[in-house]
Amino acid sequence: GCTAMASFTMTNKPVPDVSVLPEDTTVAVGMSFRFRVKGGETYSWTPVGSLDNPLIASPIATPLTTTTYTVVVGTAGKCDFTKDILVVIEGSLEIPNVFTPNNDASNDSWWIPGGGAMSDCMVAMFSQDGSKIFEEYANTVEWDGTYNGKPVPQGVYYYVISCPGSKPITGNVLVAR
Repeated sequence: GCTAMASFTMTNKPVPDVSVLPEDTTVAVGMSFRFRVKGGETYSWTPVGSLDNPLIASPIATPLTTTTYTVVVGTAGKCDFTKDILVVIEGSLEIPNVFTPNNDASNDSWWIPGGGAMSDCMVAMFSQDGSKIFEEYANTVEWDGTYNGKPVPQGVYYYVISCPGSKPITGNVLVAR
């Protein structure tokens, strides 16, 4: 049944003056771009899979699918600043679905146009029975239609392109001899 009194002082931390560019934006599939943030001391970006460095003010992003990035900017003595940026991917990867590895100097290898921006992605190629017959980074992939140094039989083969932070891209390619 006793009563007590207490007093306290509450102060609001100021919000830092932060600018983030670009705002929500649209880019072509496979293209890279740089975010630019000013006004903070620490930075934390998510998702990290399609960023070159999620802990800097101006990371380079290479998303393959529409992605919402979030940056948390910290400044000593101030509140954290959080911003979401929607990046819409326009178009789609044009992945070839047939090639003719017959050494006629025309269409002799399978590669991904625009794949140069996919340096963190892996491509795996599978035979019809599900055996992995080839694996390479997507930005350097150039499959010549061989397995263990020997030409694979004519037929359909299946690929899986795996990129950190993105759903796998799957499809098939016809090896025509």
